[in-house]
Amino acid sequence: MIYKKWAYKFFIYTIILNIIVAFLVINSTMFNTHSLQIMICAITSSLFLLLGLTFGIISYKKKELNDLHKKLGLYGNLGILFLVLLFKY
Repeated sequence: MIYKKWAYKFFIYTIILNIIVAFLVINSTMFNTHSLQIMICAITSSLFLLLGLTFGIISYKKKELNDLHKKLGLYGNLGILFLVLLFKY
């Protein structure tokens, strides 16, 4: 039961960090002004995305109860990964 909660938390953290990165990029007139903060937030967001996917898959394999946390934790992280791969390549 704990895996779906962590997958959901990492999904929320990923969303928040991506919003922070977007605002830092928009507010910086030159990329060098917030480059370290942008890099740290982007790497942390990627780490949270991978952890959220891992916990979501473990939750699915352990057949935990289906509720909103499990669905958002698994499918939300998969959706973000799909969007990242779609716009990166």
